[in-house]
Amino acid sequence: MNTSTIDPVIEDIYSRFKTAGIEIDRNKIRSNLDRLLGYKVPLNEASRTVVTMLRKEYNVPFDAFKPGSAGFVPIASLKEDNKWVTIRGKVLQLWEPKSDSISQTGLIGDDSGVLRLTIFAKSAEKLDVILEEGESYELRNVVSSIWQGQISVKANSNSEIIMLDTDIEVKRQSVTVTGIITEVSAGSGLIKRCSECKRKLTKGNCAEHGRVEGVYDLRLKAVLQDSRQANPPQTIDLIMNAAIVEKLTGISLPRAIELATEALDTAVVSDMIAENVIFRYYRISGTQLSSNFLVDEIVPVVGITRQMATDAKNLVSSIEVS
Repeated sequence: MNTSTIDPVIEDIYSRFKTAGIEIDRNKIRSNLDRLLGYKVPLNEASRTVVTMLRKEYNVPFDAFKPGSAGFVPIASLKEDNKWVTIRGKVLQLWEPKSDSISQTGLIGDDSGVLRLTIFAKSAEKLDVILEEGESYELRNVVSSIWQGQISVKANSNSEIIMLDTDIEVKRQSVTVTGIITEVSAGSGLIKRCSECKRKLTKGNCAEHGRVEGVYDLRLKAVLQDSRQANPPQTIDLIMNAAIVEKLTGISLPRAIELATEALDTAVVSDMIAENVIFRYYRISGTQLSSNFLVDEIVPVVGITRQMATDAKNLVSSIEVS
């Protein structure tokens, strides 16, 4: 690899350890990087691996890399791995964490871009803040991370999160797709969220706060069969909030609560939603973020024939069989 490319990485690793009180020979850093690069490991991954290896060798905790005060950067400017930064943004979406080690995870954006944010459970108590969708925050001393080409930031025990009074405008690159909804995914319909952290409750329990009363919410998670020709056929995971669900199906949150109360079963709501959307053709605008497509607008495409819907059903059946 070109020396002008690798030298700044070596200097960065050297400086970070020196700040932590450990002075490592630059040639040692270079040798480890060269070995990984020789196996075609991308430079950013090689850098992260070398840092981890040296931390273990010299018994340096990751928190020792924390700067006095990481500088503020626009979200779109984040390109490097393992950088301490400060960002300001609005929380666009929160998801249920797939691991008990994570307190909250979701999407945050500013007027330059959007990325994923993760708060670890072991750090949540010290941070003493619960993120809420639609609110704006300043996140001080969070760490950038690159995984499979996607940039994200992670808050730890050395981070600080402050809710802002101002509303931060978010730049979202809208994408339009067309296709047929072939599946309503689990977790759709009438759900309950923790009033504190907004996590979806499981049997009345929040993974973070235990047994809570919770508040009702309405959402739709669905799979769209993209109408663009591709082999194999492409699917898109859609996420729609309560307002979009009401506009699409006519079922409001109060009506969903009423239906579930009458039936003594929340499943009746997701069943009704499915009856309204399955195997119907739509034009959808929104933002593709990570593996999810956040829907801003969904419009039925008029003139679709019964035969097209039948073809879609047959296509899905053939995929499931194969």
